[in-house]
This record gives sequence, C-alpha cells and structure tokens, in this order.
Amino acid sequence: MAFGIHRLASAMGILLVVWPALLAMPLRVAAACDPNRPQTAEYNWVSASTALVGARGVYAQIKTYSPYVEASGFSYSWVMLPGPAANEWAQIGPNKTAGNWVTQYQLQQPGHPLIWGDLPAYPIGSVHSYSVGTDPVTNQFHVYVDGVDKAWATLYWTPSGASIAAETWLLSSQLMGESSSHETFRNGQYMNASGTWQSMSGSVTSTDTNHFSYSGNAVNFDSWDRCNR
Repeated sequence: MAFGIHRLASAMGILLVVWPALLAMPLRVAAACDPNRPQTAEYNWVSASTALVGARGVYAQIKTYSPYVEASGFSYSWVMLPGPAANEWAQIGPNKTAGNWVTQYQLQQPGHPLIWGDLPAYPIGSVHSYSVGTDPVTNQFHVYVDGVDKAWATLYWTPSGASIAAETWLLSSQLMGESSSHETFRNGQYMNASGTWQSMSGSVTSTDTNHFSYSGNAVNFDSWDRCNR
C-alpha cells in the first residue's frame, strides 16, 4: 500500500480556516481526573457526525488535553473520514495512553495492516487544527496538523461522512475533558463531494450520558468526563 509524506496540501483544495477570536481566547490548564470506575472494556465517545457519501474532508480545531488513562486503555480526540464498513477510517488527533502522549494518525484499509504513526504531542492547553482529506481520483487520504501534510495512504473505499469526537477505551479511563476544564472542538467543517467546505451538521451525541457530558453543537462543542462527581 502506498504510504509516505506528501506536502501538496493546496492540491487537495483544503481550506484551513483559523478564527482570530478563538486563538486570542485564554487557555485554561487541563487537569486529569481519575474516574474511579470499573475497568470495563468498552468504547465510549462524545461525537458530532455528518452523513454524506463521498465526503472529501473533515476539519476541526482541538484543544490539547491530558486525561487519566488506565493501563491498556486510551483516550483519543480526533477528526475522521469513516467508510461504510466498520474497519474503514482515516483519522488524526491527540491520543493518550498510560505510557505515551502523542498526536496519532490512523489509516485503515480492510484486509491490510493498520497504517498509523505517532507524532509529537503539543503543549497541554494549546489549540491546533486537525484535518483529513481525500482525492476521489487517486484514492489518496492525507492527514494534516495546522495545515501541514503529515502522511498519506491509498485507501480503496469511499467515505460515508465526516466525524469529530472524543473517544475512550476502558470505562476506567477518562474521556477527554473534565467539569472544570472541558475538551473543546471548534469550527467543525466537512468538505462535500464537490470540494466545498461547509459547517458540520447534525447533533452532538454521547454513548453514555451517565458518565460523559457535552455542550454545544456540531460546529462548536465541548466534551468532559464526569469522573463520578
């Protein structure tokens, strides 16, 4: 499978919008909290998704948060182009495990090993833009941070929409954010099949509202773990 670094972001037609008002906002220092929950193996998330066959891109500005993570668990904030099958996705964002804190991308083609890479993490509380873009002619999927093309792979599937989310594995691990310091997702956008950027549509949802909360809409939303408080 083709894989490598490619720096022709302009050729993908990806418009990275940065709101000056957002960058001027003061950043609160993020603090982890132990949820004190059973080590139940399950995926949970707070997410905003737009369903659109042939979507060509997804974009959001995400605050860097460092959560509490149990051994063998993870907590991951990301933007994603998902495919119609469960094992088709292309995503990038901040990822924390019990022993590692990185910016991680994942590019998945069914029947092939997962292509993934760990890039340096950014300072806690800083805000960075993350995006995924694809070219329907070449089937190349690219992942970007702050407009810089970090990696690409050829994946032979068509996106079924665009998603932005905070995700965790193990109920005992913290979802990104807590009540006093939310994880933030801002300026959520998707690129339609014609190559035009549009604001995310749809609603924000949570797999478990007893433990994970959110506020806002699909374009600008917060997530946080209640941490049994």
